[in-house]
Parts: sequence; structure tokens; C-alpha cells
Amino acid sequence: MKTILRTFVAMALIALITVVIVRGLDATRRIAKFGSINAYCVQLNAPGTSVYDCSWARNVYHCSWRMLDDNFLHRDRMADWRTWEHRFDNKITNEAEAVTAIIEMTGSLKEGYTAYLPPEHFTSSAPAQDAPKPVFAVSRMLPNNIGYLQIYGFGDTVADDVQMALGQLGEAEAFVVDLRNNGGGSLPQAFQVFSMMVDEGTFATLHGYQGGEKYVDAHIVRADGLENVINGVSYRSARRANLTGKKPMVLLVNGGTASASEMLIGGLVDNKRAESYGSKTFGKGIAQITMALQNCGALRITYTKNHFPSDRCIDLLGYVPDNEVEPGPNGEDNQLAAAVASLLKRL
Repeated sequence: MKTILRTFVAMALIALITVVIVRGLDATRRIAKFGSINAYCVQLNAPGTSVYDCSWARNVYHCSWRMLDDNFLHRDRMADWRTWEHRFDNKITNEAEAVTAIIEMTGSLKEGYTAYLPPEHFTSSAPAQDAPKPVFAVSRMLPNNIGYLQIYGFGDTVADDVQMALGQLGEAEAFVVDLRNNGGGSLPQAFQVFSMMVDEGTFATLHGYQGGEKYVDAHIVRADGLENVINGVSYRSARRANLTGKKPMVLLVNGGTASASEMLIGGLVDNKRAESYGSKTFGKGIAQITMALQNCGALRITYTKNHFPSDRCIDLLGYVPDNEVEPGPNGEDNQLAAAVASLLKRL
């Protein structure tokens, strides 16, 4: 009888241990999938973006709420944010209803750059083989060996274009860099362009939120490479050579100069590498991150304010150039003329 009882107890213990192990494995699987048992979604850290797994339509809204809670810059606009977390529970039955709720939720933040992006925003066909490659920078030599470089925008290949354009100005004794009507683009590309105009120096520092924590990212050009110091941790990468030496440089700016262009101005002016001419810039000193909801669109979220090396942020204020010059009344380029005249005095 005792033998039977001991056998029964042993079998019961084995069964209990098996249940615990299975449940533990199941919990582990859920943690692996969602990041934590109670989380709605998991950040997958794909290169260049952040992906949250929203495999079920009912979770799309909650994933979006979580993304914004973790990354949105303007915390003063989130006073009632917790009330949005479960506002549509049991009301969302399909993806279309989820999208409507997300648009309402993001709209409550009253920040024009933060928005839901539909799936078609990411659908693009491969360019035709004979399609012309966009060119973001051109150069020419002005009289008196003054090199003129115009940068139209900070697209994905602008650093290559600038390197080629500056290479054509090898005989230049001074430089005009025209950033007028350059609406910005890729900050990493602007960082690369900055490295071709300085030996060393701080480009910009980003302050914001990422992954639910405060985020600080200093962009610094060193003699032997580029450095990003993110929350105190240094990350190094290759730099491009300084192609302008220490030759005199002026920048041309106007109301169409924005975002990454303004950061390039701040880096060059604060490092005393260049002077600026023209009129006040647009004033966009914030950056956005695109976070993809798997198979159901994405969110574009404002997550940092961008500061000049002097710690100044020109968001909504614009940058007033060192020398304010208005365009000529009949199409004359008074700004370029003033910049050239300034350079001639230093040659």
C-alpha cells in the first residue's frame, strides 16, 4: 500500500513539474515574441527603422499607443495620455477601425509631423535601369578662384555628390556653400558633409526620447573618424576627408533653408568654420523616426530636438544669419554678391 502511495505521489509530482515546465516554456515563448508577457508588441530593431509586431488587427492600436508613449518628444502634450491606452477597447474589430482610432489618437498630440502612414507609403517599385540618378549637389568656379557649391537637399547620396563636387574645385582658394531653399533631409548625410568641411568639431546634439528612455546623441567629427556618443556610449565610424582645408568659407541661407541644412549651418558657424549670409531660415530643429507596424502601415514620430554645438535649438525660431542681405528687387543675387565680396577681402 505504501509502495502504491509513494508511486502515486511521485507521478503527481512529475505531472506538476511537467505543467510548470510547459507553462514556463510558454511564458518564455510569449516573452520572446512580445518583449514581456504583458506587452502588446516587440521592437525588432531592424536597420534604419524600428518594427513592432502587430500580427493581429486588435493590437495595432495598442502597438501605436506604446510607440508614442516610448518615443514622442513633447511630453507636455501627453498630460492625459494614459486615458488613450484603453479608450477603444472592445470597439476595434478590424484594421480600418484601428487606423481611424490611431489617427484620432495622434491628432490629440497636436504636432504636425507625428502621423500615421498607410502601407502604400512604403510601397515603391524599383526605379527603371535608365532612370536618371538624382543629383543633390553641383559646383562651379567663380572668378578669382572662388569655388561655388550648391546643395539642393540631403538625400541618401548627397555626401557622394558633395565629395565629387568639391573634388572639381581643387584649385579654389575660398568657398561659397549655397543652402538656399534646401529643405533638409537625412541628418546622417549632413553629418558626412560636415566632415568634408572641418578637421574636427561637434556637428549637433539630439535630445529626446527613444524606447521609453531619455535619449542624447552627440555627433562629433574626430581626426580619425566620426563619433556618435549615445547616452554616454561611444560609437565610431569612418569619416570622409576634409576637402576644403582651412580656406575661407561663407554660407548662403534663406527662408527655404530647413532641418538638416540648419544643422549644417550651426555646425559650421559654431565651430567658426564659416560665416553666413542671406535671410532668416525656416526653423525646423526636430527629427522624426519612422516605426513600422508590421503589415499595417507605420507611425512617423517626432522624437528629438536638435541642438547646435552651442546648445542652441532653432526649432520654430529659425536661424538669423551673421549678415542679413535681402535678394535684389529685379532678380539680382545680392546675397551671393555680398558673400563673394566678403571672401575677396580675405584672399
